Amino acid sequence: MAAMEVGVEVGTANDEATKTELIAELDALVSLLYGLTPEHVEHVFATFHRGWNYTARLERVLAYYEQWKDAV
Repeated sequence: MAAMEVGVEVGTANDEATKTELIAELDALVSLLYGLTPEHVEHVFATFHRGWNYTARLERVLAYYEQWKDAV
């Protein structure tokens, strides 16, 4: 499906800040679709790559999780 077909301009997700937000929102939506709780999401982040600095990304994912939880 082309970007124009869904009303998105081509190249709008090329900057790092936009990509980061889109990935966090996608992580949240996937978590919800798999039926994960916020605690499960935290566990996945804490154990996926030991030693990585995941705090900022986890906070964004959980914020999107809260935003979407009643809609999914």
